[in-house]
Amino acid sequence: MHKVFLDTNIYYIGLTYINTNSNIILKNIDKFTPVISSYLVEEIKELFRRKHGKDWIGRVHDYTSNLQSIHVTKEEITPILGKYNKDVTDKKDLPHICTYFASNADYFVTTNRRLTQMKVKGLVNFMNPREFVKNVLDIKPLDSIDEI
Repeated sequence: MHKVFLDTNIYYIGLTYINTNSNIILKNIDKFTPVISSYLVEEIKELFRRKHGKDWIGRVHDYTSNLQSIHVTKEEITPILGKYNKDVTDKKDLPHICTYFASNADYFVTTNRRLTQMKVKGLVNFMNPREFVKNVLDIKPLDSIDEI
């Protein structure tokens, strides 16, 4: 089964908007093994708190806690932060990139185009949600303007 790091935006879009490829990914999360870290979970919680209020923090915590996932610890991430530091311009993305590498993930799914253009792009198997739905899940993707 593929190991897949889903970026924060996939969880946010997928849990917030039904007619999106991110939602299709989350509905089919049993077809791959999601990779998470405490950095990711905290970022997801903070985004939902900012956008929808503190009531969402518990829901997001329950959702991420109940995932059948690979959890990469801070202790696994910290030693490799320096290795990829020069390849990741936006430092808030660095723990996510290191989670991908620490877990030996197969794919990194994101809508963050800027991230996919950083120097690290040659080392990471980036996919946008549409590509992942079509090429990995083998499901007809939705056409969308706001979300790839």
